[in-house]
Formats: sequence, structure tokens, C-alpha cells
Amino acid sequence: MIGFTTKYIPGGTLENPKVPFRFEWIQQLTQLVDFLNLELGIMHQGIAPRNLLIDPDTHKLLLFDFDWVACGKKGLLDGRDDVTNVVFTLYELITNDTHFTSIPHWERNMDTVQSIPE
Repeated sequence: MIGFTTKYIPGGTLENPKVPFRFEWIQQLTQLVDFLNLELGIMHQGIAPRNLLIDPDTHKLLLFDFDWVACGKKGLLDGRDDVTNVVFTLYELITNDTHFTSIPHWERNMDTVQSIPE
């Protein structure tokens, strides 16, 4: 059995609707996904508010829960691309609209968000 521990982060996750949205998180999240996808060649495949911790001292996001990670095309699952996950995550954080969480990831696509009436 292999195990590891990480530093305790008391800030909680972005799944908490009482946490006010910070615009700097858009840049942090997109830079993180670019780094994972383009520099390391891995796809997290589970980016969601519940997997984003907030460091209360720095207000930086920390991505965790890498159990669905894919390296290149090995382990890549349909409908779990990081770009789509970022779009749905940012939509949920900015609007506090969580109804997309009930839609299975393989049925989500960006047209769903873009076609929402104003």
C-alpha cells in the first residue's frame, strides 16, 4: 500500500456557496489547466468546485483529487476533458447555478452553457 499526506488547508473547497467568487481564480484555474495539459501532458478529468481548495492565507486555488488523471490518451474518458470542466466550473462559481451538477459529465457540452437564455 502506498499513501501520502498533504498540508491541511482550512479554507474548504469552492463547493461552498458562501465563498465569494474572486476573479483572480479564473486566471489561476486556466493557467493551472494549461500547465497540466500542455506542459505535463496530463488531463485531470475531474475539475469541479468540489476539487478546488482555497488557501485562506493566499486566496490561491489548489487542485486535488487526481484519481481520474490521464497521461496523453491513456486513461482518457469520454466527456471528461478539462476545458469543458473549466467552463462548467466557472459558470457554477460565477452564477451560483448548480443545476449542471445533476447532468452526467458525458452529456455536458459547451453548447449547453452558451444556449442559456439571458
